[in-house]
Amino acid sequence: LITIYHMLENGGLFVSIGPLMWHWSGHGAVLPDDLANGSMNETSNVQGDFINAKHKQRTEHLDQRYLQSVDFTWEETRALIVNCGFEILEEEFDIRTRYTSDAMSMKKVDYDCVFFVARKIA
Repeated sequence: LITIYHMLENGGLFVSIGPLMWHWSGHGAVLPDDLANGSMNETSNVQGDFINAKHKQRTEHLDQRYLQSVDFTWEETRALIVNCGFEILEEEFDIRTRYTSDAMSMKKVDYDCVFFVARKIA
């Protein structure tokens, strides 16, 4: 948020729609071949024993924060945005948004997203 603040001119707009998932760059992403058993189910723990040595070797040099994400509520995110020096001009909740899908299967991932427009205060 601070980086976005510094990138914008005074009065500039910060517009976002999406899930409230803030994460580091994808350097530590788990790829399908990184899973010890080749697949995951709903009870699998990505940070646990299901990751094979290949992933651990590929990511051992990274700061461990690259392997994590932080999920804030909208109220927490809104407070952070305001505290960084923005004013919220518009906000809308529970916007159903398709994140991923595969036309060849029935798998689809949707999120209930937040849309907002914030202005950088001088």
